[in-house]
Amino acid sequence: MLLDALRDFEWLNEPLDVNFEEAGMRVLTHNKTDFWQSVHHRFGKDNGHFFYARREGDFTFGVTLSLIHISEPTRH
Repeated sequence: MLLDALRDFEWLNEPLDVNFEEAGMRVLTHNKTDFWQSVHHRFGKDNGHFFYARREGDFTFGVTLSLIHISEPTRH
């Protein structure tokens, strides 16, 4: 059921791993990804992961996030 609803979606900057579950989607991101623009510093970073579908006309979209941060091992 969930996968049928996501059939028309595509990735901008695909993550390391994606798992679709009954309750939603689990994403393992690349390290240090972001969408950030600074006109003052002439800096832009657009390597964040974005899962989207193109739509025309009016629509409503809801999102619920549950985030878990997993630290990388410390390097000596």
